[in-house]
Amino acid sequence: MPPMRKTRLLIAFTALPLAFPLGAETPPFDRPGTGFSPVTLPARTFAWEQGLPDMVRQKSGGVTQILYSADALMRAGLSDKLELQLSHAPYNYLRTGGRGPAREVEGASGTGISLKVALPAPNETLSWALLGGSTLDTGDAPFSPEDTIYSLGSSLQWQLRNDRSLSLYVNVDRIGGESAITISPSYSLAINACSGAYLELAVTRFERRDRALAGGGLTWMVVDNVQLDLYANFGLNSAANDLQAGFGFSVFIE
Repeated sequence: MPPMRKTRLLIAFTALPLAFPLGAETPPFDRPGTGFSPVTLPARTFAWEQGLPDMVRQKSGGVTQILYSADALMRAGLSDKLELQLSHAPYNYLRTGGRGPAREVEGASGTGISLKVALPAPNETLSWALLGGSTLDTGDAPFSPEDTIYSLGSSLQWQLRNDRSLSLYVNVDRIGGESAITISPSYSLAINACSGAYLELAVTRFERRDRALAGGGLTWMVVDNVQLDLYANFGLNSAANDLQAGFGFSVFIE
């Protein structure tokens, strides 16, 4: 089994998402899913996106690790094409069992600081953006990185007919002299004016090993500026986590 610290870092910095039917004035959120929305927040607006919690389960060699995280993402629109993001999980709970007594660890994660920029597109059906930043060791082991993580990702979305879209997310994380590369295509659709669904595949190349997951999720706008989400991804090979799942909410603040 790869060290949980590195597994956790891959989860935290290659996972974040597509957006679905929202209120007329509500920009897409970055929860749930792998990747991020190619749309930035308008200037002087904010978004709070929170896991309640997000969970990861990994089994290998008779050992099972389950991680629960209160992942939080704070977004602030600096201009109509640029936003600042702060990510942090103030509480994490890791339980390891299967061989001998169970071990439990609690603590806070590192803090991520990123900038997202929406880029010009050749037509109205395509939108894309870049997200770059770093994650600092501000928390507790094993949830906070020993080395600063540098990340650069791109999200492209093609709008199809009947409120459907295709997206492609590509991300590179630089972790202690090694690189993790993630590629994730996805397909999303509107169920009705207030809810949506998506399917995705995510493959991460790290330490010469491929980790593949597939799954999807649902979103529901309970009011014009508040979204609930539910998602689950399942490992497709032995190197991947068995399960990544979560429930959360997102709030847009003008």
